[in-house]
Formats: sequence, C-alpha cells, structure tokens
Amino acid sequence: MDSAHNISARRPLSPAQARAARLPVGRGGGIRLKTAVEMQRIRRVSRVLEELFRELRAKIVPGVTTENLSAYCERCILAKKALPALKGYKGFPAAICASVNQTAVHGVPNATPLATGDIITVDITISIDGWHSDSAWTYIVGHTGEEKRRLVKAAWKATVSGILAARAGGRLGDIGAAIEHTAKRFGCSILEDFAGHGIGRMLHEDPIIVHTGTRGVGQPIVPGMVFTIEPILCLGRPEVLTLEDGWTIITRDGSPAAQFEHTIAIFRDRTEIMTYTLDNIHGIDLPPFFERQNSSKSLFNISFRIRNFGTFFAVWEFAPQIPKPQKTGLSAA
Repeated sequence: MDSAHNISARRPLSPAQARAARLPVGRGGGIRLKTAVEMQRIRRVSRVLEELFRELRAKIVPGVTTENLSAYCERCILAKKALPALKGYKGFPAAICASVNQTAVHGVPNATPLATGDIITVDITISIDGWHSDSAWTYIVGHTGEEKRRLVKAAWKATVSGILAARAGGRLGDIGAAIEHTAKRFGCSILEDFAGHGIGRMLHEDPIIVHTGTRGVGQPIVPGMVFTIEPILCLGRPEVLTLEDGWTIITRDGSPAAQFEHTIAIFRDRTEIMTYTLDNIHGIDLPPFFERQNSSKSLFNISFRIRNFGTFFAVWEFAPQIPKPQKTGLSAA
C-alpha cells in the first residue's frame, strides 16, 4: 500500500509523491511501459475480471456472507484458469477484499450476513500467465438511503473523472485534480492515504496514482503506461483506523465509504478502460449493471480519442461478447 497526499504547491510533497515525480520512464526500470503484445495480455485478464464483477451483482443479496462471496469468486477465478492474486499476498487470507459500510478498504471476508441497506466494496485482483488486472466495485445490498446512494454515485463519478483526465500528454496531477473536484462537488472526502498503482507482471508497479492534486503537476502521462485509478470516498472525515486483524481499515468516525477501481491503458490517441467494456461511461450516475442488463445487448470496448483541437469524447469499438462464467497492492488502495 502506498501512502499519498495532495500534490500541490501549497504543501510539501510526501515521500511517495517525491519518488513518483522523479521515476524514470522506459523499459529498464521505474515506470515500465507496456508493448502492444503486453497490453493484449493484460486486456485478456481484464475481460475475465469484468465478467466476474458482472456475475457477482446477482450474488450480493441480504443474508449472504462475505465468506460466501469470496468462496464463489475463487471458484469462478480458478474455473477460468486464472489465479486469485490477493490470496496469500503478504499473508492476506482470502480471494477478495470485502469492505462493508464503514470498512474503507482491505476488509477480510467473514461470516456476518449482509443486510438490506448495506453497501459493500469488492476488490479483486487476478492473474493469468503472470499478468495481472485489478478492479473494485461498490454494490448496494437491496435498497439503501439517499446518503449512501449519493456516496456511491460520487465514488463512481470520481473514478470516471479521473479516467477522463488520464490521457497521453497530460500529467498525473491532472487525474488527482479531476477526482478531487468531483468529490468536493458531491460533498464527500477522499481518503488520501491510499493510491492507485501501475500494474502488469507485478500487482503493484510504478507509477503511484494520487487521487488528489493539481493540474499540470507530476509525472508525464505517456503511451504504454498501464495503471489503476481507485479513489476511496467517504461521507465523513478522511481519517481511518486499522483493526486488530492487521488488514481491515475502517473510517475513524464510522461514516460509510465507497470505491470504484479500473485498470486503464494509455495509448497515443486514446485511453482504454481494460476492466470496463459495456456502455459509454459519460452521464451515467450509477454503474450501469446496477440495473438489470439485457443479456442480448452487444458489448463494446470504450476508448477515448483526443483530436488535435483538444475535444475529448468517446469512441465505441465492437468487441466479442463476454461468455457466461461456469457455475461452480492487495491494491495500493
């Protein structure tokens, strides 16, 4: 896990930010740029991970335990000849992180049943042939109140804002600035102790992706980068406590937290969301598969193409339909 604070001229850089600002970029060390072949390998893993998150939506109901969910996810991952990369990572005991309500991150699955009105963030990393992909979704259990819905909406919008700001020719500070602006617009706090990260052969690679910041500041964003954007938002103060298990981190004031994470890849003329291929993310208040999807609907890869005049908009590219699963850095944030 990487600590991170606001990249801003108003206050000193943290050690993590200072390191990120001077990381070399290239094939030899520091930020490892990916080739087209390597991008395809990460894309393959990401499709399996996205498929799992879509199937998981139907499993998150009142009465189910997070232990049940972890066991289900592990069976699905192994059935796809993938590996649950979180299990055993620095001693973590499960295939997923399951963070309910005030648990902000790294929740260890347990035998407590979910209840109507809960929100749960599921964070999963998988690998195939040594290549990793990482994603997290916050789900609403049944129906919940307006405050939690506002939080989930804010977390989704914040991640989308960060993705839209991540384009070749920009700076990593652009991502944090966009996320920070969106969180403030919804009256939510960002947990600044947690950051996104590069990903590829290793679960956690450089660069560090800080979720607050200033536009035009930080490491240049260049083609070949693959990293996660994964801000954690809460309704209260951005302060946390670690429980006795050494993993589970909760908000100090007990306010609920929510998170969406995606693995993205930077190309010269577009940014590809590796872990999200259905529907245009523009204008969506909540993740689309919160509503029942028409199973016959076509799937699309979403990329963002930058024209010379600077306009930024979505381009849809047809992709094969994801098959149904068989029934059977932890992230830096």
